Amino acid sequence: MKKFVITFWILALVTCTPASTKAAEGPAPAVACESMDLLFIIDDTGDMAGAIANLRANFMTLIVPLAVSACGDVRFGIITFKDDVQVDLPFTSSASACQASLNAISVGGGNNLPEASNEAMKEAFDTAGSSCAIPPGFDPSTWRSGSCRVAILVTSAPPGGCNDVYDSPADSLDGLAQARRAAENEILMGTICDYGTSINLTASSLLAQYAAITQGAYGATQGGAGLATYVATAMSRCTSPLTIGWADLHWPLTLNTTAGVASDLVFGQVWIDGVTIQPGATIGLVAELGYGPEGSDPSVDPAAWQWTPAAFNLDDGNNDEFMARLTVAAPGTYNYCYRYSNRGAPWVYGDLDGSTNEYSPAQAGSLVVGAPTGVPGAPAALRLYPNQPNPFNPRTTISFDLPVEERVRLDVYDVAGRLIRVLVEGERAAGSHEAVWDGRDSAGRAMASGSYFARLEAGDEVETVRMSLVR
Repeated sequence: MKKFVITFWILALVTCTPASTKAAEGPAPAVACESMDLLFIIDDTGDMAGAIANLRANFMTLIVPLAVSACGDVRFGIITFKDDVQVDLPFTSSASACQASLNAISVGGGNNLPEASNEAMKEAFDTAGSSCAIPPGFDPSTWRSGSCRVAILVTSAPPGGCNDVYDSPADSLDGLAQARRAAENEILMGTICDYGTSINLTASSLLAQYAAITQGAYGATQGGAGLATYVATAMSRCTSPLTIGWADLHWPLTLNTTAGVASDLVFGQVWIDGVTIQPGATIGLVAELGYGPEGSDPSVDPAAWQWTPAAFNLDDGNNDEFMARLTVAAPGTYNYCYRYSNRGAPWVYGDLDGSTNEYSPAQAGSLVVGAPTGVPGAPAALRLYPNQPNPFNPRTTISFDLPVEERVRLDVYDVAGRLIRVLVEGERAAGSHEAVWDGRDSAGRAMASGSYFARLEAGDEVETVRMSLVR
């Protein structure tokens, strides 16, 4: 009978068709979860027997809903760890192979409380891999682009490396760095702290932070009880985006510009409980700045408005701040606002007093666009625009405006301040210009996923934008 159930589920995966898209209230971003890569990263020391038994018993039940939510396209993998790292199952589309691999995990051993969880995360998320992995290794490049990517980490111990010792604070910082690497690669982490008589506060705190950084889900179990529920919650984040709690048009309240010329920067802020408080841009969160007829409501008639993608600017307290500029073709008086979406959810429109009381045209920004003056087409000021697309893989376009003919230099730097590539150097005429970065350094080597900076220097002026490369 068990064989029949597995066969039925696999057939359901193969024959499932994607659900039809709902009529859009606006051009909301596409949901990225039409397929799923699901990787289990499991502590297999002796005290994890209950957790592993719970996962074994509930695995087939857990994955049945994926036949619909993932449109039949699911792959599974397993990495286990204690004093070292074992790749039990590279990605496979066979649910029965994953069940067999879970059944074959040998629970026991582990010399000290800290286990090699950091090394297991490196094996899963870092192309360099773990230095204490047992062949065959796991290849992080096999995570599929465009799929929902979920890693389930189950442990009860503080993070450790190959030395099986918790080195504070180095191991904590290393664990957080691995979580950020997962986030940069759009991998959601479901983290579960399973404990016996008392919970390890260091382990539970870090696991909760891993989940928040990656927009995953955290849970704590005792002896494995209820573990499957937390796994299901983590997987559901693919199709159930986190709720945006608050958002606004932050500044300025009014804006004056010239037709055909990019405006000053406009800033907007957004808050997701427990997520936007984490350092850096929130993966899956997008923002757009738009303008439309004075007195109109973009949440009612979004097609009447024009929208431009906004770039992440900085962390401001618990909020993520975005920035963008408006370029309006025709003189006139308009309203402007921000809108936000998390992983394809419906847009949340943010006006000057925030989104908690719904959008109000009376609280929109006021935009006055004057007729162009001076030399037709000449930009009014030096401008470096957010690169498009962002995040990108592997190419992105960087645009900039020059008000006068001038010698310019456009460079790409990494987060450590190292020069990666010179894209533009020399005299350029007044006007709009573009440069393309292919994600490689000056020697032609492909750069790893992460944050980079485009830096434009013209005369005494310098402008910088942040870019996210996701491979």
